Amino acid sequence: AQFTVDELRAAVEEAKKRGAISAAHAHGASGIKNAVEAGIDSIEHGYFLDEEGIEMMLERGTVLVATSAAVRNVAAKGVEHGLLESVHRKASEAVESHVESFTRAYKAGVKLAMGTDSGVPFTNHGNNLDELVYLVEMGLTPMEAIQVATLESARLLRLDDRLGSLQEGKLADIVVFDGDPLADIAEIRDHHRFKWVIKDGEPVVRR
Repeated sequence: AQFTVDELRAAVEEAKKRGAISAAHAHGASGIKNAVEAGIDSIEHGYFLDEEGIEMMLERGTVLVATSAAVRNVAAKGVEHGLLESVHRKASEAVESHVESFTRAYKAGVKLAMGTDSGVPFTNHGNNLDELVYLVEMGLTPMEAIQVATLESARLLRLDDRLGSLQEGKLADIVVFDGDPLADIAEIRDHHRFKWVIKDGEPVVRR
């Protein structure tokens, strides 16, 4: 843990003064719990989240953003792809703990949002739909994964009055998909199957 609870609380309070949300890049159990105790809005990664941390997150309504793509992509590659051996080993060792801790948090009812940590090696912008596949692999239903990526993420960002669901009065940001991701969530990664992309009610992509 690199910050004390008091240091983190000061940052959280300053964010709140400005109407901003706060997120903590936290892997280790002690750092996660320090951030949650300080009132952070979301934990990014949380790969070594323990039972006490899960209970704290439930009590405070802290959101977990699993970023499974980041650790999986690094673990799937090796030094032959340009990674340092130490980086590859660290990621590989974290995957099992990540899946176990995420599954426990999900089953306990911890709030979830979707993120990928784009910028990590092999986790590029535009590939965020990979994360939905990993969420399903870790226990979510396809519909739950889609809702985490849309409405629940909008709630975390305090944009759910405008985004995240198809409701009267919200922005008409819609994709039309040729397939059934509820039958096989992996299909959603095929960009060629997105026939329409509608932004604020206007088509911007049409195939």
